[in-house]
Amino acid sequence: MQVGDGADLDRCIIDKDVKIPPGERIGFEPKLDAERFTISEKGIVVVPKGYTFTEE
Repeated sequence: MQVGDGADLDRCIIDKDVKIPPGERIGFEPKLDAERFTISEKGIVVVPKGYTFTEE
């Protein structure tokens, strides 16, 4: 896993082979997180192995 500068992560599990881009926020916007990742019953965001972030 690589985390870019300024990325902000809260209550998440990041699997291997994931590159978090600079400035990415995970664990702060439940609706956006739910569109992209699995969220546990207790609110933990799970980013799966090899997930690739797209430019928005």
